[in-house]
Amino acid sequence: MDWKKRWTALAEFLGQALGSDYEIAVHDFTGEEPRLLALVNPQVSGRAQNAPPSNLALDFWRSRTFEGSDGRTGYRGISASGEALHCSTFFIKDDGDALLGMLCINFASGRYDAFARSVTAFLEEAGRLSPADPEAPVEFFSASVEQVFERAVGRLFGGSGRPARLTQAQKRVLVRLLDQEGVFRLKGSAAEVARLMGASPASVYRYLTETRRTQD
Repeated sequence: MDWKKRWTALAEFLGQALGSDYEIAVHDFTGEEPRLLALVNPQVSGRAQNAPPSNLALDFWRSRTFEGSDGRTGYRGISASGEALHCSTFFIKDDGDALLGMLCINFASGRYDAFARSVTAFLEEAGRLSPADPEAPVEFFSASVEQVFERAVGRLFGGSGRPARLTQAQKRVLVRLLDQEGVFRLKGSAAEVARLMGASPASVYRYLTETRRTQD
């Protein structure tokens, strides 16, 4: 296999392995005029298969930069659409150190840069937040009175589970817990609590009155 087929195959492999954000180009400098031998993922630079070598590739050739050097890495490129690229070039040479061609890898880092900026902004914003006070009260968001009621039941009985029938003492404690949550400021909440407790609305109002009287 001659060098052109070998390096074209390598370009195809690298294009598949690295992904669509990497353009792989192989230039042939053995003829009278340099030409593009292979171009994988051309959408990165916006070039066509018959495009000429880049200005830097031609400069490397004319200035004989390849002599005594295997390549150049980490220089900046600009695509046809103006997007910034990270570029590297490997000099393909024969046993006598004469230039045969160049393997160029151009990386479009745009979406990675955008992701890095968003992560940086997130970390900066997180750094401005004061740590939560472990002694401060916890805010709960509930979708219904029933959800608040079940949370109060959990506080009262813990992991033992709610009994089938609640005693009057337990009902009084639940009313006190629910009053602390502000449940009874909601319209219709007393009737809903009565239903959930298995008591009458009048009993709930009586427990609530007793609770508030003892707090005063």
